[in-house]
Amino acid sequence: RCLLPRRAVDQHNVVLRGDRLEHSRESQLRLFGAGTSGDKEGAGLLEFGSAHEHVKVGPYLPHRLADESTVGLQRVRQGGAPVVAVVAGCVVWASGVFGAYGWFADELYFLSCADRPALGYVDHPPLATLLLAVVRTVCHDHPALIQLVPTVVYAAAIVQVGRLARELDGGAFAQTVAAAIFATAPAVLVIAGFYSMNPLELLLLIVLARLALALVGGAAPRTWVWFGAVTGVALLTKHSALLPAGLLAAATLASPARAHLATRWPYLGIAAALAIAAPNVIWLVAHDGVTFEFYRISVPLKNIEQSPLEAIVGQAMFVGPMVFVVALVGAISLARQRALRGFAAMFAIALFGMMASGISRADRILAVYPLMFAAGACVIERLAFRRRAIVVVS
Repeated sequence: RCLLPRRAVDQHNVVLRGDRLEHSRESQLRLFGAGTSGDKEGAGLLEFGSAHEHVKVGPYLPHRLADESTVGLQRVRQGGAPVVAVVAGCVVWASGVFGAYGWFADELYFLSCADRPALGYVDHPPLATLLLAVVRTVCHDHPALIQLVPTVVYAAAIVQVGRLARELDGGAFAQTVAAAIFATAPAVLVIAGFYSMNPLELLLLIVLARLALALVGGAAPRTWVWFGAVTGVALLTKHSALLPAGLLAAATLASPARAHLATRWPYLGIAAALAIAAPNVIWLVAHDGVTFEFYRISVPLKNIEQSPLEAIVGQAMFVGPMVFVVALVGAISLARQRALRGFAAMFAIALFGMMASGISRADRILAVYPLMFAAGACVIERLAFRRRAIVVVS
């Protein structure tokens, strides 16, 4: 790879504007949209030429010139996501420890399960409970230390959301905004306030979203193995992780990354997921699938019927009205970028599925929001700043 000197970039006045890369000299630098270049669907081509050389590179993803063997934007500097994570984590942990509420009812149930280590339980997979059993060997049953675990996971998730914005070519401002939006969303604050499997599941699914963006952006096909491994760990945490993981995989395959299906790596990823989740699957078989019977019986008892309008209002209140608007803006932004439309479709499927099902548990689709927050934060940044592009050619 070679980095074009800044003076060369300034000379051609290369500027990111919305979904286009604009410049002052069309003969020197041209962007071909998908379908006009004659190459693969969903990927534009960036063509750079001069009197001495003429190089055509691609694919081009708006806001992220990304392909490990072709062209990419220079990585922007780290935003304030780590700072947001530390501050928000301290506030959440302190409010739980020094507040007036003490143990949450679910935490007492998890403590009881941790007294009986197993590869599965009637109403959940084993990972969160086994992790709690390990934590208790160190801190026993001290609530301040046990509640520190979801706080640390919450802080890690905040940092990962900032990285999502970075994967979408968000600058330091976008990364910080995305992290702050996620950290202050009421839904996230709820699950970060007590020990359960939910914070860990959310963190793992955010990591999956990062892997999905990396695959769309040109990461090596072997990344599918990591995708499968994280999916397997997520399934050991909560069975409901299967739906968002499947939607992320489908969104990834709706991009030019579907060419990876001709390789062995996606199938090795599936094998990795199955291998990691196998202990709980064996436990379920040995116990006649009792967990699925529990789900069948309990779902009607844990939900009330609601109209589609009530479902939308519930989502807006659960993540916060303004935050919900940012998520919608982020989804629209992704829908305008051909290679990323699958992720916008993922959000739409989850949202309309919630409306059609009549299920009143707004948290069921929480995992699809972080990517929308990151995309919305990038839109806010583009509206606030004009950014110059530093182009890397290899």
